[in-house]
Amino acid sequence: MASGGISGTAVAMVTAGSFLVYVGLSNLTPLDALREISKGKLPKPAPKDTKKPGAAQSAAKILYDTTGSSSGSAGTGGGIVPAVAIGSGPLPQLVAAAQRHAGEKYSQSQRWDPNFSDCSSFVGKSLKDIGIDPPGASVTTSYLAWSALSKIDRSQVGAGDLIVNTGHIIIAMDNATGIGQQNSRRNVQTGRIEDLMSGLGFTCLRYTGGAPRSAASMAT
Repeated sequence: MASGGISGTAVAMVTAGSFLVYVGLSNLTPLDALREISKGKLPKPAPKDTKKPGAAQSAAKILYDTTGSSSGSAGTGGGIVPAVAIGSGPLPQLVAAAQRHAGEKYSQSQRWDPNFSDCSSFVGKSLKDIGIDPPGASVTTSYLAWSALSKIDRSQVGAGDLIVNTGHIIIAMDNATGIGQQNSRRNVQTGRIEDLMSGLGFTCLRYTGGAPRSAASMAT
């Protein structure tokens, strides 16, 4: 028997577990929901989702293929890096490789370990990913002395060019923006080239060495 003006039907719904579903659908308090049920009111069926998931899934796949994350940010390290379109340039595949490392945390002691890098090993890992062996120990001075790089004017910079000075290095994504491992406070960042280089002087370098090894030769 029900009490307080609440019907036996309402009590049966609670016992059967339907009540919690009703509360969730109606956005009522539990007591108000019981009263509504006692009056014979039941929730309307939820409308069918008319959205087409295919487009969203395709967009998520594009972001994942580019950055390693369906959210547009590469995933396992400390930085959150939005997916940024790759501009035209001599080595856009280097930018795509760099974006796959965009979730790495800054570390000099673990610079070659998975999910870690410093500025120059970040570039070195990206080069290795596209079949190019980085110079020497892959430190900034190694790139400044590397014969496979040719100096270019700032106005010529495009996707895949390297921006470097004695203390820092990034990869250009287009003529205005770049990507690089910054420091322990910022991790990997994308942004204006001049901002990523902290407003200091830098040299613009373009890879003019041999063609990257093919995927088949990299696997052997």
